[in-house]
Amino acid sequence: MTHVKSVGRALLLAVLVLILVASLALYNGFQQAFSEYAHCNGGYWKDSNNTHLVQDAKWRKTVNVYVIGVGDRTGKAESALHKLGLNVKVSSVLDRSGIEWSDVVLIDSDWAGSIGVRYRELVKDTVRLRKPVACYGSDAGNKFIELVGRDFFLNELSLYIGGEPFSNKTPNLELPADVKLFSIITRRSQGDLLVPEYLVIESIEEDLERDIAELLNWLIDLGIVDGEVKHYSITEVNGFKYVGSIDWKTYYIKYCNNNVGKLQAKSEYYYYGERVGEVFYKWFLIYVNHLTTGYGATTWCGACPYANWALHKAKTEIDGHTDTFPGQVFDDMGPINAMTCVSSISYEVSAEVSGVIARVSVSYNPNQMSYTSSVDVDTGIVKWIHSPCQHVTDTTWRVEPSAIFYLDPRKEYGYEPLIVTHYFYSEVKGYTTPRCGGTAYTYGQSSYTAYVKSSEVSQG
Repeated sequence: MTHVKSVGRALLLAVLVLILVASLALYNGFQQAFSEYAHCNGGYWKDSNNTHLVQDAKWRKTVNVYVIGVGDRTGKAESALHKLGLNVKVSSVLDRSGIEWSDVVLIDSDWAGSIGVRYRELVKDTVRLRKPVACYGSDAGNKFIELVGRDFFLNELSLYIGGEPFSNKTPNLELPADVKLFSIITRRSQGDLLVPEYLVIESIEEDLERDIAELLNWLIDLGIVDGEVKHYSITEVNGFKYVGSIDWKTYYIKYCNNNVGKLQAKSEYYYYGERVGEVFYKWFLIYVNHLTTGYGATTWCGACPYANWALHKAKTEIDGHTDTFPGQVFDDMGPINAMTCVSSISYEVSAEVSGVIARVSVSYNPNQMSYTSSVDVDTGIVKWIHSPCQHVTDTTWRVEPSAIFYLDPRKEYGYEPLIVTHYFYSEVKGYTTPRCGGTAYTYGQSSYTAYVKSSEVSQG
């Protein structure tokens, strides 16, 4: 009997070893298959999805964060901030001493939507003091706008953000309910108005650590929190005055309910005004960054593995609503025409006034990019389509087009604000085994409307 048991154990061990060897062989074959597909397309296979944003947040000084709220989410925010090594003060009451102590004020959206209205004037004063203020949690954007009131955005800021306008040019300040973080900071005055910078994070999932890390990285990029300032590819701006920016981050691009990439966008706005004959015209430069990342990590859809996701196509659109508001007129755009597999894209856009220009130069090295462009002057819709010439995963591809519109006061609705709607579409391509079809495509998209003002006194 003992001999039989020993033989049985030996057989069981042999079977387990065979299963292990077969599994390793299958894994190696699977990885090799991906490597071959990636190699044929100029990319590589890499088991990483670049989603550890907390580890990417870097700064060189102590940051004081004042958290306002009650409940579980506030506790989670405090824990996330401590994990990042920040100084944290938590309160259910907003007071001036806490504001003065802090570098950043974080407001829970539930608090903002309930008792926050009692502190409306203090919140507005905090923004006026050029202190970063962020609202986080469910429906954060709409709850913050409700907290401070529409009139604050309409009357005190050179730029505000929302949905598509109503037909009579009445602003629509409603944001998607999936906005999980909404932040504003005003860094300078332009005439009688404050010039704002916005960060908007839109996501189905709530991830406080990720969103707070993104907030800090954004403040570093702006030079607000001590850190290395990020430089973009706009190399020269002459004549135009800066009137604000919007950073919009959309998480995630999904395939079979798995995160396979992300879409981010940034738009900056500039203004120039001049009298031409008897008419005072106002030109607005819109400079856009459209960023797409594809993840290399392996995910599964049923019995099929997918990996090596990378940008396949980026569509960028600016809608000047000329068909609805004839006084908003297209003037210039860049880049124009079409080019195939270039390592750099350089262009210049200009207003119809001598010396009022902006220059942009974008490099793709060692990778290359192709693009096409189009404009419909009757509708005011400007479009670009960019496609990389190599399939490179775990890489953020950036495209940076620009357009200029002007307000013609002789035409209907030729008055401020200039209203433009941005559309961003990022399509990514991934690879799988031959029995599962070899390739797969999915996409992410986002849109928002910017309301832009010059901050100058109206001139007839």
